[in-house]
Amino acid sequence: MTLHEKPTPSPTLSIGMPVYNGEEYIHEALDSLLAQTFTDFELVISDNASIDNTEAICREYAARDPRIRYVRQTQNRGAMPNFQFVLAEARGECFMWAAADDRWDNSWIATLMPHLRSEAVSVAFGCVASLVDQTQSTTRTTLSSLRGPVTFRVLRYFFWREAGAKPNVIYGLYRTSQLRNAAAEVLTAGADNRLGVDNLLVFRMLHVGCSHVDPGVTFYKRSRQHTGDSRITRLIAATAVQLLRLRYVPYFIEHIRTSPSMFVRCAVVLAIPIKYPCSILDCFGVVAHRALKRASAMISFRGRVARPGAR
Repeated sequence: MTLHEKPTPSPTLSIGMPVYNGEEYIHEALDSLLAQTFTDFELVISDNASIDNTEAICREYAARDPRIRYVRQTQNRGAMPNFQFVLAEARGECFMWAAADDRWDNSWIATLMPHLRSEAVSVAFGCVASLVDQTQSTTRTTLSSLRGPVTFRVLRYFFWREAGAKPNVIYGLYRTSQLRNAAAEVLTAGADNRLGVDNLLVFRMLHVGCSHVDPGVTFYKRSRQHTGDSRITRLIAATAVQLLRLRYVPYFIEHIRTSPSMFVRCAVVLAIPIKYPCSILDCFGVVAHRALKRASAMISFRGRVARPGAR
């Protein structure tokens, strides 16, 4: 910057997009963010040494829109360090993470930003809908706002289903300084291999303030559709391994460790014998649902094939 050059003012919001090999859907994600009615933001993209066409796509968008800052990592840092990197690079007062394959209503940011004006609110969020490949779900999940005393709101969040829309709250809007403080405690070394780090981070943010859910806007979370018996077999095997390794135990222990009071710690300890098997059954429930859906499709297909020969 020269002597006569004015410093660039910091934006109100920083959007952090960690990405690795995101060429398939990153066009949609970037178009969705750049179409937001709220425009005072920067978009920090951290490319985790992608080996597909992600770099070319991002550089093309960055050349067209000065709000985009594209950074290519020299080597793959791992998922959580990449999430931390975009947060560390943020210059805005507020922050949100954005996945490279999701979409948002055009008024997502404009609707949620005003809620952060209240010091009592630490995270603002909207509804969630599934985005399976190119098919947009018409079913929207509206989570509850978590208000009231800190003990009440963190316990309510702890009891939410692990297999539901709970992990999506990490993609809400936060105050940058508060999120950095929480991330410094939660996103420690080895976070890539820990279960539910995203949920633990939101759990920690609820110590700071309430969550506000605005049902007027929707976030479309991408989920990939998998077919085939081999996929179902892998899901069952993965769930069994998860059960045998007791991976939920350290996840629950982290809730105990970071609980804001002795009362919450005791409540979490007492709840674990109930919540642990429920969480495992939730996983099996997802597997069973996919298996039944696959079986139904196979029966329907065989019925159509057999019908002509029955005439």
